[in-house]
Amino acid sequence: MKKILLFVIFLFVSLSGCKKDSMIEPIKDTEKPTVSVLFPASGSDVKADTVYVVIADANDNTKVTKVDFYINGQNSGADSLVPFEYRWSTQGLTTTQTIMAKAFDEAGNVGTSAVISVSIKGAANHAPVVPSNSIPTDAATGVSKEPTLSWSCSDPDGNALTYDVYFGTSSNPATTIATNQPTPSISWGGLADSTTYFWRIVAKDSKGATTSGPVWSFTTARATSLRMYVLNSLGASISVIDLTKDTVYNNVATVGMWPNQILYSNAKLYVVNSGSNNVQVFDASTYVLKGTISLGANNNPMLIAILSSEKAYVTCSQSNCVKVVNPTTFAVLKTIPMGVGATGIAITNGKVYVANTAFDGATYAYGQGTVSVVSTTADTVIKTINVSTNPQGCAVAPNGKLHVLCTGDYAAEVGKLAIIDPSVDALVQTVTVGGNPSTIAVASSGTGYLGTFGQGIIRYNATTYAVQDFALSGKDGSGVAFDLLGNVYVAAFGVDKVFKLDVNNIVKREYSVGDGPLSLSPK
Repeated sequence: MKKILLFVIFLFVSLSGCKKDSMIEPIKDTEKPTVSVLFPASGSDVKADTVYVVIADANDNTKVTKVDFYINGQNSGADSLVPFEYRWSTQGLTTTQTIMAKAFDEAGNVGTSAVISVSIKGAANHAPVVPSNSIPTDAATGVSKEPTLSWSCSDPDGNALTYDVYFGTSSNPATTIATNQPTPSISWGGLADSTTYFWRIVAKDSKGATTSGPVWSFTTARATSLRMYVLNSLGASISVIDLTKDTVYNNVATVGMWPNQILYSNAKLYVVNSGSNNVQVFDASTYVLKGTISLGANNNPMLIAILSSEKAYVTCSQSNCVKVVNPTTFAVLKTIPMGVGATGIAITNGKVYVANTAFDGATYAYGQGTVSVVSTTADTVIKTINVSTNPQGCAVAPNGKLHVLCTGDYAAEVGKLAIIDPSVDALVQTVTVGGNPSTIAVASSGTGYLGTFGQGIIRYNATTYAVQDFALSGKDGSGVAFDLLGNVYVAAFGVDKVFKLDVNNIVKREYSVGDGPLSLSPK
């Protein structure tokens, strides 16, 4: 009995001596799961527009609760069951992709796999979206004759885009004015007053897919005022005829040596000075000189044609070339070799046509007359067309044909018209008109006028090419131009006058201008 009592007392003392903090606690799990991407293999190629099952292997000392899958750093899906998988679509992908996995255990530990890369191969190319947001807006009116055309376009695959621009007066424009244009805009010029133009864009991506846009249209504005600008060659000055008041303002500006042409375009006056080897640019309202395009010595510039606010072409008869210039910055952009005696010039059908007289200054003889055809996109000669002797002037008729005035050799060879079809760049007809005319202009009515020194003007039908009649006999027809009402203005060099004729070739008015009027240009 005593032994039992002692045991109980010992047990009580032992239990009462135990402390709370001496009890055993569970071990905390801090071990991260291990995880790796099993498929696809790093550095492998995968096909575009395909669904793949991405597989990850994950292990833990306890249990993996889920695996998250990351594509290009973005959490794209998860799986909580073995095998850990994610269905991945490569639809529309074209570049290298990265894949990574994260594994989670019950304790919240996270393990991260290495990042692998795979390459997308055989990606399907998608065509550009349809061009939209045209400027000018479709069917706009009152548009400038030198507009900047712009549009919006993009590519679903992010490919680089270029554009072909079709433009013309037909409702289905077929003339290309720009090929492989790198930006969604282009400046254009040389348009007529109150005329509807149509244009469309073909977008092309770098992999050959194309998308054609809708046909847009706009109508140019009618001139707000009526003036006739006169270049006085001997007086080296400009005269202005206010046609609304029948008033002449002489010598409003002084020009360079041996001025040969005056041209109005987009509120500016361009004066080509053969002796000074330059083109002066004046404000058409204030007559203040805005700048000078210097062409260099020994060029003898003859005529200028404006393509846009950023590009114009100047023929140079002595250096046998055309200078490509920027009429806004006054910079010379390029020199294009031509035939001998590059003189006449016209722009139509997205091309520049240059008449080469082939005059030999040493023998005073004429060689084979030619017309050089120049691409306005590449600024290179793409064709040469043989015509009659001494081609000096070019004019575009309302039916689109190019009329080239071949003056003849001032002896046995008389004046002729070479008719060129710009759609095929071929000579389609040669017409003898007689005399030795040196100036040509064709009215919108379809009547052509040829100016001659000492013989007035010859009027002909620009469709049938039949000579109709003559006017101002005994006077010089050094320059011809038209107003918006169809009246004809003829510069008479020898008598310092400009004559106004109606559509019937009847003289209605004469204006006394400066010394030696040579060239006319209407506003």
